Amino acid sequence: LTELVLVSHVINPCHFYIRRYSQKKEAFALQMKLENFCCSKSSYLSPSDILELGARTFIKSAETGMWCRGTITELIPVESKSRRKQPCGPIRYKVCDVALLQVFLIDFGSSVVLIFSGCGPTERPDPATLQTIETHDICLFVRKPDEHIEAELAAIPPLAVQCSLKDVVPKNEDEGWGEEAKAKFLEMVNNKVVSMMVFRKEDGVLIVDLRKPPFNEVSSNTPLSLKDALVFLDLARFKLQLPKQLENCTISQYSPPNIPQEGEEVFVVVCHINSPSDFYLRLRESVESLALPDKIQEIYKQENGKNLEIFYPVEGQACIAKQADGNWYRAQIIGLPSCREVLVKYVDYGNIANLSHKDIRRVEQEFLSFPEKAIRCRLACIEPFKGAHEWNREAKERFEEMTEDKLMLCSVIEILDNNILSIELFNASADNGKKLSINCQLVEEDLASYIPGYTERTEVKPNEIWDDPLEEISKTSEAFIPIDMKSVDEGDFRSLCNKELHGRISHVVSPSKIFVQLLASESILKSLQEEMASIYKESQPQSVKWEREMHCAVYVHDVEQWQRGQICRIVSETSAEVLLYDSGAEKTVEVSCLRKLEENMKTIKTLAIECSLTEIRDYHLFYVRPTGGSTQWTATVCECLSYYLTGAQVKIVIQENHVGGGALPVKILCKDETGKMTDTSEYLIEQGLALRNRRFGYFSFIFSVSDVPI
Repeated sequence: LTELVLVSHVINPCHFYIRRYSQKKEAFALQMKLENFCCSKSSYLSPSDILELGARTFIKSAETGMWCRGTITELIPVESKSRRKQPCGPIRYKVCDVALLQVFLIDFGSSVVLIFSGCGPTERPDPATLQTIETHDICLFVRKPDEHIEAELAAIPPLAVQCSLKDVVPKNEDEGWGEEAKAKFLEMVNNKVVSMMVFRKEDGVLIVDLRKPPFNEVSSNTPLSLKDALVFLDLARFKLQLPKQLENCTISQYSPPNIPQEGEEVFVVVCHINSPSDFYLRLRESVESLALPDKIQEIYKQENGKNLEIFYPVEGQACIAKQADGNWYRAQIIGLPSCREVLVKYVDYGNIANLSHKDIRRVEQEFLSFPEKAIRCRLACIEPFKGAHEWNREAKERFEEMTEDKLMLCSVIEILDNNILSIELFNASADNGKKLSINCQLVEEDLASYIPGYTERTEVKPNEIWDDPLEEISKTSEAFIPIDMKSVDEGDFRSLCNKELHGRISHVVSPSKIFVQLLASESILKSLQEEMASIYKESQPQSVKWEREMHCAVYVHDVEQWQRGQICRIVSETSAEVLLYDSGAEKTVEVSCLRKLEENMKTIKTLAIECSLTEIRDYHLFYVRPTGGSTQWTATVCECLSYYLTGAQVKIVIQENHVGGGALPVKILCKDETGKMTDTSEYLIEQGLALRNRRFGYFSFIFSVSDVPI
């Protein structure tokens, strides 16, 4: 039998009282009748009225101010006020002769003790008593029922039902139940509707377990089993043995991570490494996901986070767990190694930790809606060097060195059991546009071997991220193939309005200033980089007086490449700020990294196209603009957009003919973490990060919005 109840009073885990939730209407009606009767002067006691042990009476609670039904359980007269002995038979005293009165509240399970002042010192009641009241006037707190009200209330049985938790005893039976066990019991059930499972009835006492109700799966810290929680907290033990795993109990869980399909290639970050055959990575995240860690800290670092404690952890249960850095992260309980300890896995990173139960919290519903981020992987086609049973320390450290804090390109070779990905990882920032395989590099350095039967490839270069082959790119995009140093002519764009072009985001300043490299020009870019590498690789610093707007070759340390650039300003005698016009990025570099640009390299147009996000509604063109009435994009918007788009392969749709200089108005379509095509402009607007701004004039209108983030 299972029913919903409220715990009304606790003496210890094997002696407590509940009230049935189904009787709340009867309880309300009873309260109204008691209030009406006790407010009548005819119910007042007089000094000569008789109080009798075991008789019914009405008493006022000092805590709630409510009148309650009760049974007199102890009477101590004035002449024996210092002795509290249980009477051997019926005892009757006049009100004026009573020094102490104890009443058991039959609808709550607690007791109230009245001590009448002026009667001399009296022993204090037992600690289990809820209330002790000292008064000089008994009429303020006690009423004597008459025959009429007794008959009227006889149809309402006592609402408090005595219960005991099934099969638990104090941790130390010689010492009995401690105050900590009672306090923790109350913390888990006080003022909460809980589910009570009744196993049997012994001597009028229900043998039960209290559990989290089915309609309150997440937002309550009530455990799945109260008796199991007390045992886990080392406040109780089972009489015989540990119970079997809870049956038919729903625990909160995260949804599994969104994994790429076989043959798909995606940008990733390696987030935790056990070995090259067991590590975790994360896909490029959405703007909304980036805000998740800050939201978690905001809630769980507050003091009221203690209200989210988990008293009885269960394997597989979702939680929020503390990390060694003091921050809180999403996690899953994967083991219970000992009393008051839990083993958790951080689901967005892949690492595990052994924690005290005090370092885990119940997960709020809003954080359950995001799937796990960490995807378990292994490097395909390789194994420990020369068939060793496990990876050596050098291989693990080298793998960490090659992937730490770097954006990698992941090619999914196979999806194994339990959704473990067998992958090939590539360094996306390699020289000359080549993608270096981490798998092959470990083999070349004698840190790994190919698995038996695998044929080594001489060159490894992944396919493009988009499934569409290059041949399907519109032939009209050939108009973008550069031929000289000037910006792309506006005539190149007129025939391409409203057509999809494939490109890669090379640099993001703000939604109003995004640089795109077309896939159709990738071969040009690759040839250019190879030629520059061959010319400038062995070159020495030149004695040149560099000036603003001079064209140059720039060595970019971040990617270890020579790139074309133009000097924006001279910062000092030893440094200059340059525009890398094949990517759109601006960098400050040492003048020792500059060389004169060969004349034949000036005949090629810039390979990065400056674009600005727009949106079309009702045949009108709208530019996106900052929220809050500002004319500047916030750093949050710019940083999130840069993280989300930089390096991504996208489709751009030109919204109107290009008029004059400046950014090209476009829509940018890219895949989100689920693989769905997303309009970047619409997404920013939906997230409240941008607003629509209708264009009334020519292209210069958009430049009233500053590209400098706040």
